[in-house]
Amino acid sequence: DALSLLDQCAVTDRPIGAQEVLDTLQQLVAGAADEIMCDNIIISSDQYPYYLFIDYIEGSIAASSSAMIGSIPHSVVLLKLPEDADVAAVAAEIEENMDPRKWICVEAEATMVKTSGQYVLMVMSSQATVDAISANFDTVFGA
Repeated sequence: DALSLLDQCAVTDRPIGAQEVLDTLQQLVAGAADEIMCDNIIISSDQYPYYLFIDYIEGSIAASSSAMIGSIPHSVVLLKLPEDADVAAVAAEIEENMDPRKWICVEAEATMVKTSGQYVLMVMSSQATVDAISANFDTVFGA
């Protein structure tokens, strides 16, 4: 289909490991917010402040599943850090800086930051969606 063709064309512009991060993100959001039309993308280094509320970390890869309609407060970001990164410190910085009102006219009901290995997950959405994605995270990462 056209989307698959588009994805194949875009793969050449993605960092090594980006597809793995995007695929893992899609596992995390599966069944959790199916009623929300989302755009699943790899985040470029200059987009880190908007999506993760931190500056880009060299060697990291991040993917986002965010509502395509700005009046729906829903953002899920999965960040894979390089081996030598301080995962706990990065997660704490995201948690401290995240803004559930980043959409201005609406606010996410709940927020969450979780880690596993080199991964940091940030979610801002409804409480039910945050809970569902948290459960998926525990299943995918065996927490």
